[in-house]
This record gives sequence, C-alpha cells and structure tokens, in this order.
Amino acid sequence: MTQKSLSSETCLGYLSALQVHAFCRRRGIALATTRHRHFPSKAASRDQANDLTIRTCDPYLPAGIPMPLHCVSSSASTPRSAEFRKPHLCRLPLSGNALQRWNESILLSSPSLAFIQEASLRSFVDTLVLGFELCGTYQQKTLATSTVYGTQPLTSVRKIRGFLERNSRLFGAQRARAAASYLVDGSASPRETQAALLLGLPAFYGGYGLGMPSMNYEISCTPEATAISGRRTLRCDLFWPEASIAVEYQSREFHSGDLCRIRDSRRTNALQAMGIAVVGLTNNELESVEATDVIVETVRKAQGVRFRTAVGNYHARKLRLRRQLGLPLYPHETFAPRPYEE
Repeated sequence: MTQKSLSSETCLGYLSALQVHAFCRRRGIALATTRHRHFPSKAASRDQANDLTIRTCDPYLPAGIPMPLHCVSSSASTPRSAEFRKPHLCRLPLSGNALQRWNESILLSSPSLAFIQEASLRSFVDTLVLGFELCGTYQQKTLATSTVYGTQPLTSVRKIRGFLERNSRLFGAQRARAAASYLVDGSASPRETQAALLLGLPAFYGGYGLGMPSMNYEISCTPEATAISGRRTLRCDLFWPEASIAVEYQSREFHSGDLCRIRDSRRTNALQAMGIAVVGLTNNELESVEATDVIVETVRKAQGVRFRTAVGNYHARKLRLRRQLGLPLYPHETFAPRPYEE
C-alpha cells in the first residue's frame, strides 16, 4: 500500500473498535486483516463518524456506535478532541494481526489489541470483566445497549496472550498481561463471569482462591449418565476438572418452570452418576456474602482443601471485589422473615 493511500485511512481503537466488532459478529459481517504495522496518521472526520453511526444501527445499537469515536493515530499533529472523536497516539510498530478493515477508509484495532488499549483506561477487575465478555458468548452494555446471549466470542484467551507476547511494549500491555493470566474462555453470561471471578481469583484480589474454573465445559456422558439425562454430552457452568466439581449457576431467566427444573434435576443426577460433585448457586446466594461463604466451603470440602491465607485485610479485600463486580453484600430478597414480620 502506498504512503498516499495509507495517509487517507483512519483507525478506530479502544471501545469503539470493540463495539464495531460486536456489531459485525451479530450481523455475520467478516472483516479482513490488513498488513499494516503502524497506525495511520489521520483521525476520523465528522463525515466518517456520521457514516459509521448510520451503518452500525441494529436492534442492540439502535443509535449506532456511540460518540465520541476513539481514534488511534501515529501522528502527534492529530486534531484535538471533539464531540465526535477522542484521539489517541501510538507510534510503536505492531506485530501480528493487529488491524482489520471496516471499509476503504476505516481500519479497526483487532479485539485483542483493543483489549490492551482498554486495559490502559480500566482497573484490573474491570479489565478482567471485559476480557471475559470478549472471550465469552454474550455481549452486555459495554458492547450493546441490552445484553445479548448466544453470540460468537470476539477473541480468545489464546489469541490475547499470543498478541501480548508479540506486542509487550504497548501502553496497557502490563495490566492486560496481569489480567490475561486469569482469563477463561466460554462464559455465557455476566453472572457466570461474576461467579467465576469471585470464586476463582486469589485472596490477594479478594477472591475465594478456588482457582479459575473451566467454563461451560463439555463432558462426554457415560451410558448410565446418558440414560438419566437423555444426552450424550453435558456442559458444566463452572468446572474444576482436577477435583471433578461443578458449580451450576441457576438464573431465574433460564432455570424457571417445571420443564427446566426437570431438566436441571436430570443433569445433576447424570453428573453425579459420573462421580462429579455438583453445587448449585442461585442469583440470591451470589448476592449474599454469607451464603456465598457457605457454598465456597462446600466446594472446598469436596476438593479436600482448607483455606489458608497470609493476605492482610482479606475480608476488606473480599468486600471490595464484590463492589467492583457490582455485587451487593446482601440480596434484595431472602426467605427469612423481615424484622417487621411475625
């Protein structure tokens, strides 16, 4: 590509790039990878921003990609911030599949690159939450105005880690690398992500230290388990293969009704028939510190381990992690009588 044509291009990065990638994934639009090793020198114009907004309208982004657009360029003479753009500067060379093409004049940071860029702006926990979403099968308000389930992942843990190895000097790479060591593929919902981080992260970060689970892990059924469940394979929401323990998150949305209860019961019995310990976790329990403590102790007993930590102020760290994940200390509804009830 000639220098002239390169200078006419602009590149979207950070959250703007991720929102375009999520839109394309929902619509089945394939994006071509470019061979560019540097960001272009130009920032998005108002006409480009308006055109992109119109072209990305869908049920989950009815107003298109929100403004301002995050633009990344290699020129220090990039125009200033405006209501339609937020410029960023990066002169470092890129390695690997770093940039993709939206159209003849707009490039996009790849999901892995945009993850690193966002890590430079986010806290450690927020970076983890974003990484789980990018490697999961859902899109929430970060990438869409309402939560979408059953989507294709935008990237994977393997791709993020590989890209980090090749681009270790990028701004945000240090925090992204720290978060990537705890990322897991396959989360199917924001609640599953919250549960995995709360249960799996080390005590230093306020987690329960169970180790990061595999998520929506597929298990081949034995003949006995197939006879119970009627299926040849089963998926566990959170699974620790070494200990053969599964934590099943039971949401109101997908686990209500008689047929769902029958299905869940048969799944649990089938897993137990294969020697897998199954522990249920409801929305109500996840929102309760005391209930979550009890459930975690059940998992630890099944693992045959005791919890010991030399981390100071562990309880305060645990409460801080819950706040960072958006979890309350007590559920909104409990089965216990209220103080004013007899």
